[in-house]
Amino acid sequence: MPSIGPIAFVVLFTLAASAPRAEAQSNPATGASNAPFWTGMSDAAAFERAMDARLAHASQLLDAMVAATGPRTVANTLRAFDDVQLELDAVGSQAGLIQS
Repeated sequence: MPSIGPIAFVVLFTLAASAPRAEAQSNPATGASNAPFWTGMSDAAAFERAMDARLAHASQLLDAMVAATGPRTVANTLRAFDDVQLELDAVGSQAGLIQS
């Protein structure tokens, strides 16, 4: 895939951020939303802050998993590990999409 220059990236990112969007729907029970991940991000700095927040959350989840006492269970180890992986995967995937 051809790469684009930084000016083209800023133009495309700005157009995507300012394009009209369908009303986002969310599920309060899960926190899930059908809004695109870039909703509300107006520039590269906002994207970086969002990705840094995901990485910080992954670090907090990992710290909590490591600090768990007692026997290891699906809930306190595997579920926690999966949550860390989900955050890291989201950062990688979203950064890759923006790069493309």
